[in-house]
Amino acid sequence: KYLFVPSIENMNNAGGLGKVALAAMSQSFFTLSMATGIMIIYGSYQTKDTNLINNAISVIVLDTVVALLAGVCVLGTVFAFGQEPSAGAGMLFGSLTLAFNSMGAVFGRVFASVFFFAVFLAAVSSAISLLEVSVSFLTDTCKIERKKAQIGYSVIAFIIGIIASLSNGVLSGISIFGLNIFDALGWFGETLLMPLAGVFICLFVGWVWKPQNALKEITNEGKLNFPVAPVWSFLVKYILPFSIIYIFVVGII
Repeated sequence: KYLFVPSIENMNNAGGLGKVALAAMSQSFFTLSMATGIMIIYGSYQTKDTNLINNAISVIVLDTVVALLAGVCVLGTVFAFGQEPSAGAGMLFGSLTLAFNSMGAVFGRVFASVFFFAVFLAAVSSAISLLEVSVSFLTDTCKIERKKAQIGYSVIAFIIGIIASLSNGVLSGISIFGLNIFDALGWFGETLLMPLAGVFICLFVGWVWKPQNALKEITNEGKLNFPVAPVWSFLVKYILPFSIIYIFVVGII
């Protein structure tokens, strides 16, 4: 009920419709790796005959299914152990740890080891794709050797990651606008930069590159059927950039 049934009270407790909509939009950007350059990088490595339409639909459907399953598992565990459902990322290491402990000494350790190893692999794979955006920029535009670019960005990301992790421990006393370092970085990236990047991508595709040129890539020069192409073009050019700006402004205010 907490997960699937809309609640005006919970929405108001979270700051109102504007903040909830902004959080939802930021989450969609984050979980689908949009507005970070990742999908552009992945797309550049596809062959010309790749069906981008089917790929996009598959990513959206699978991502949503996994998110719903994760929500059921995590929130079910949270309420079963009387935890606070608004704990955020802390639920990963709090409530789920309690669930693993309840499985017994053997099964609990096995499931916990497998789960957190999977979390580690998810983090590493995400880090690789995120770094590829910056590395590709340095190698293609600035003509810096790829190995040097990889090492440099990896070191920077590693240091930032350590600082963010310690913000829940020895650096917990440091706050930025009332947020610890981890939450501040999350707000800056997800809530501020991703929506703005999304706006600029829509403006670039809609007004600079032009939708008709983008559709040539999407449909493999007209070989693939994309029946909603006119709607897609109209949304990208006129609706999406202004909708993102509106949600962002209302959510911030």
